[in-house]
Amino acid sequence: MEVWAMIAVLAHFLNAVTAIIDKHIVSNKVMKPVVYAFYSGVFQILYLLAIPILAAVWPEMAFRFPSWELFALATFAGALFIFALAVFYKAMQMGEVSRVTPIVGISTPIFTYLISVSLVGAALEPEQLRAFVLFVAGGFLMSVKITRGRITHMKGILAAIFAGMLFASYYAIINYLFDNVGFLDAFMIIQFGGFVGAVLLLIPPKNREAVFNMKDEENDIIENKKSGALFV
Repeated sequence: MEVWAMIAVLAHFLNAVTAIIDKHIVSNKVMKPVVYAFYSGVFQILYLLAIPILAAVWPEMAFRFPSWELFALATFAGALFIFALAVFYKAMQMGEVSRVTPIVGISTPIFTYLISVSLVGAALEPEQLRAFVLFVAGGFLMSVKITRGRITHMKGILAAIFAGMLFASYYAIINYLFDNVGFLDAFMIIQFGGFVGAVLLLIPPKNREAVFNMKDEENDIIENKKSGALFV
């Protein structure tokens, strides 16, 4: 197996673990989806603390500022990821984790493929396209319920599909950034963008109220050490 494939499998395994934790947090009213997305993004600013450390330990890995256009694009990508998380958490709250995740999992590559074809003309080979169709079909079957011959969709399917579209846009942008900026430099700016996205979530008054006026039972994620550790 190729190294990149092994890394991708490991990444999806970690995603599965975090998805279960996400479902626990947003389903038990420990934290509302928008609040969870806000804190997930606002703490990304801590990544920037690694910049001087890396520069001191490995001078060749010192942060290199790209052009302002690429900086703006990376910042937008980071904010977009936080918006995608907010929609994903909402879908998780509405549906079952074992059904929401496959919907996001199949809609993301669909939109990624459409974006790639439209922007760079990166179409799949016939064999790859057949595998892609089987993958999508399998994810669809995992997301539906078949009871007495009737097929019913899960709750929150539209939110899950929309989250997949946002994630696909994010992946397409960061792929471009990693090719033109470099992994570490682009990664750091994307984390800054995540912080910006978290701040932008505060624009709607209802979101500010949810973040700054959390009810006691919703504040358990911060006050309770065990739940706090899960959040981190």
